[in-house]
Amino acid sequence: MEKKNCHIMLAFVSPVNKKVFDEPVTYLDLAGKSYTGVQTNEAAIVKADRLFHLDHLFFVASEKVASEMDFASEFGRVTHLDYLKKRLCKENPGLAQCISEIPYRDSHDMDETLRGVTDISQVIMSYAKEHPSENIILSVDMTGGYRYSTMMMLAAMQLLQYEGIEIGHVFYTDFNKRDVFDATSLERVFQLVSGAAEFVKFGSVESLQDYFGSSDKDLSPSLIDLLSAMQEFSDAIKICRTGLIQPTLMKLRTAIINFRDDHGQGLEETLFAGILEVIEREYGALIGDDADEISIIRWCAAKGFFQQTMTLCTEWLPLYFINHKIAYTEDTAVIEACKLQGKREKKSWQVFFITTYDPKAPDKTSSSKAMLRELFTELGEVLAGTKELEHSLCQNYPRICDFVKEYRTSDRDLELLQKHRIGDKEFSKRKPMLSALSHILYDIDSRLATYTKTYPEFVRKYNKGTILRRYNIIGRDWQLKLFDLHPQDGNSPDGKQVTLIAQQDEDMRDHAKLWKATLKRYQKLMKMGIYQSAYSEEEMLRCLHAYSELRAERNQINHANAKTMKSAKEIEKIIQHSLGVIEAVVK
Repeated sequence: MEKKNCHIMLAFVSPVNKKVFDEPVTYLDLAGKSYTGVQTNEAAIVKADRLFHLDHLFFVASEKVASEMDFASEFGRVTHLDYLKKRLCKENPGLAQCISEIPYRDSHDMDETLRGVTDISQVIMSYAKEHPSENIILSVDMTGGYRYSTMMMLAAMQLLQYEGIEIGHVFYTDFNKRDVFDATSLERVFQLVSGAAEFVKFGSVESLQDYFGSSDKDLSPSLIDLLSAMQEFSDAIKICRTGLIQPTLMKLRTAIINFRDDHGQGLEETLFAGILEVIEREYGALIGDDADEISIIRWCAAKGFFQQTMTLCTEWLPLYFINHKIAYTEDTAVIEACKLQGKREKKSWQVFFITTYDPKAPDKTSSSKAMLRELFTELGEVLAGTKELEHSLCQNYPRICDFVKEYRTSDRDLELLQKHRIGDKEFSKRKPMLSALSHILYDIDSRLATYTKTYPEFVRKYNKGTILRRYNIIGRDWQLKLFDLHPQDGNSPDGKQVTLIAQQDEDMRDHAKLWKATLKRYQKLMKMGIYQSAYSEEEMLRCLHAYSELRAERNQINHANAKTMKSAKEIEKIIQHSLGVIEAVVK
């Protein structure tokens, strides 16, 4: 249901001027009718009320205006504030019950002034909370008050806008011209600059969309195209749609050039063209002729988008290595094999080639795969209750037994997680393996270009049915990692071709041990002539090691618990160091 608009107005009340009292000002046209006013704020408030019917008035009242006037009025001896109220109610009696006062003590102390800004904001926010079904629209009279009251009002407006209050009109009374001017466009400059800064700092275009969307001017085609290009890039970054980031940057580059060369002649577009240089300067490394994958990765890291940064590192650096011949192959059979396997695991062939490809003897591979299929088929039967754990292959693997126990006792914890009664950290303590699986499933889903859910939204639907349905289709690599299994030559505790890794979880997360196993694979592939490089073997391995560090850290971020979580500074340091190693080799 659409909210009803509720128009409110804020004014800094001025004392009644004796000269104007003796010679009232007649405004010939306030929303189509004349009006004779005395008090400074009168005309602007009357015009606003005539234009859109004010539901409430908020008067900032100093000690001066709360005191009695030095002369008698048509209402007798009243305070300056009461005089304004009575004048307004004479024009519209309905306003009598719609006025709130906000006391203010005049002071040269800036702390006191800031406290005044806070008081104004809090009173209006309290009113908004009392009217949750209404869309609060705040208009402001900038005419009255002390010399610095304008700055106070602007500060309060910024705070209220941040809190979700919509800014309506800004009025200013010109007594010499006997008119009330709409100065909203001047206040909107703050919104424009704020929106541009938001895009520069965070790649977010929502504020700019709101700014131009609320304009009463027709937007030029070049501005519409530019805002669209900015939105597409923003979406690609937020959702980390890796395949769209570079195309949207090229579109953004073209749109910026077109807008700069041919934009609308209206004030708002001219102002935006004036500050567009800041955006061009900030995005220069991304939209210039020398832009590459690492430029974009560095930009994401600089903005603090570490999740996106790690995802881009994982998915783009293998392509970067191959394109720059750091590590590549010209063996078409290997490429085709990587394409086939990569497709099954939802990876590019380049990522599969760098992260996973490891030719094995066919008989051992097939026997390991058959063993794993049998094991996981029986796990499904155990979870479904059609087979006893003690009478299955699963009983030989402690981690699988732990998983079964967690699954069987998970109803209450899953319910609490779905209802946000417990967070992921608490769930991870209670059900570590089910928590790990939830992150794996979310990681798989979030790689799809059309997937937009956050992890908290994902877990609202995470239940035993999801676990039973999906644990066996997450891909063999994830299954092995989840259950600490590793296909290798040798025997398991019961003599079969799958063995339990002996290391604890902490060891699995140890980069040095992971790198040792990865290095062994790389050396094997180099010895077989599959891995080639335009650089020395030492330089190639240096780059691959840097990539391995980033990839391990990315997994760590996705599935970290409180003990292993690194700070943003630590993560940024790892990213910058690893990228520096790679760039030092290429350049």
